[in-house]
Amino acid sequence: MSATPTPKLGVLCGLVAEADILRHAAPTEDQILVAITAARPERARACAERLVARGATGIVSFGLAGGLDPA
Repeated sequence: MSATPTPKLGVLCGLVAEADILRHAAPTEDQILVAITAARPERARACAERLVARGATGIVSFGLAGGLDPA
């Protein structure tokens, strides 16, 4: 009987600071894959494709919306 692969979450972040939050919060590094898109749609698509190629079984976008408040 073969083992079922562990699902990996692929996360797209616009900023390095957002990616750092996720990396510190993740239980283990092999359960979450993070890519930084720099808030560019074409880069987000390329990053999502790379995450899937690295084994991501699902993709989400994560951000803090800090750019909405100049303070």
